[in-house]
Amino acid sequence: MDIAKILSLDHAGYSQRAIVEEVNRDKGAVQHTLDKYEFESFNEKENHEIVSRKTTKREDRHLIRAAKQFPDVSLRDISNIVQIPVSAFTVSRRIHEVGLGRYVQVKKPALSPKNIEERLK
Repeated sequence: MDIAKILSLDHAGYSQRAIVEEVNRDKGAVQHTLDKYEFESFNEKENHEIVSRKTTKREDRHLIRAAKQFPDVSLRDISNIVQIPVSAFTVSRRIHEVGLGRYVQVKKPALSPKNIEERLK
């Protein structure tokens, strides 16, 4: 697709319908190009916002330490233990950032009397 032509026509004041007919492209493709690229530089727009973190580095360390210390406690309870008002999803993100994972311990069934006898043989 000719991005420069679409952006130039838009800058010249053409309607999207006229641009679609001129470049012989789908309306959605033209709209996507106009949303994604800047006319001045023909580069992609910076459309993501920088969201501030909900926790400081110190709070992150407290969350990680609690997650290691209490592996069988829920993420919501970890945030309550360290008294940091964040969601369970935020706690999960901080744990994954350092390469840790949360796993549910599987309850193993007890051995049956038959299996106990076979093991003792």
